[in-house]
Parts: sequence; structure tokens; C-alpha cells
Amino acid sequence: MEKLFVVTPVLHAWTAKMDFSPNEFFWDDVSVPKDIDVGYTLRIKYLRMKEIHVDYFRSSTPIVSEKVKRLCDEFGVNCQFVPVKIWVNKWQSDTLFYFLLLRDFVSIVDEDQSTYEIWQDRVTGENSYYTNFPDMPEFKKITNLVLKDKSTPNFFMAPEIGSRVCTERFKKETEKTGLKGIIFEELTPDFRYDPLPFL
Repeated sequence: MEKLFVVTPVLHAWTAKMDFSPNEFFWDDVSVPKDIDVGYTLRIKYLRMKEIHVDYFRSSTPIVSEKVKRLCDEFGVNCQFVPVKIWVNKWQSDTLFYFLLLRDFVSIVDEDQSTYEIWQDRVTGENSYYTNFPDMPEFKKITNLVLKDKSTPNFFMAPEIGSRVCTERFKKETEKTGLKGIIFEELTPDFRYDPLPFL
């Protein structure tokens, strides 16, 4: 089976200075987005910069450059791109950017071999499952991850670990293309999933 990697953005100080218009979003990370035909504008007020020099940013639904869009098209990634006009201080960016909405939601955790805890319903005491994915448990914690032995799309959502995940082939092409702002973490048995580490 091909190696899989969690895909996250590099953190930048300027991402705390972003305002969207409109500021209402019609999707989330655990539901399949419908076609979105809303136009978005992003304003970044950060005097130290005049242009965005990364191709992938924002922790929740990522915003990506035209380069990432081309790569996703090349790999046949099942997704929707929602255009975002970006202004940095008083200048409109010449670069095209998009919200990247992944439409493949894939279960990757081998429940027979992994070590984990599942959230339980407070009333019934039964294990909790995602409303949109009734066969996919809501993991409270994973301390030893064993991946299912099956093929996956090249770039997809893994709701069980709340992450965007890609194949090694997609990762290598991303690095070869020189796309900026992306961090890859390999999903190995040492991977830990703990959405509430402070509890």
C-alpha cells in the first residue's frame, strides 16, 4: 500500500489578520459540500507584506493557488474550487486563489489492529458515529494507527482524524513542482490523534 501523509499549512502570522466577505460558509470538514456559487473576497491587513508568496494556507478549509488547482486537476482530485479575490492591504493580488473543497471522504483506520478510544453517547453509552458517515466512528483518541490495506484517492478528507490526506505520489509531485506553504506528516503507527489533548 502507498504511504499516506497528513497535509497541513505552514503557520503564518498574517493569517490572524484575515477578514472574509461574506463571512458565512456553506460547508464544513465533515460533510460533503454542495456546489458553491458564492463569490468570496479576502482582505489581509498586514503591513509587512504586499503579496502572498505561498500556494496553500489556512488551517480550516484551505485556500490554494492556481498551481495547486492545476496539480489537483492533473491528479483527478474530486473537489470543488471556490474563487477567492484577495486584497493585501490596499493591493489586489494578481495571483488566482481558491477555497479547496475536497469531496472524497475516506475511512483509513483499521479498527481491528489500531489502538483507540471512541466517543460515547452520554445518554445511551453507545459509540458515536458521524451523522454523514454512519459507518465511521468518532475517535476520541488514537494511540497506535494501523491503516486499512486499500487504495485511496490521491487527495481526500479523512474525517476519523479530522485531516486532509494525500498519497506519496501526490506529495512528491507537490515537492517537485515547488509548491510553498505545505507540511506533510506521514501516517505511521507512531501517529497520534488527540483532538482534545488538554482533557
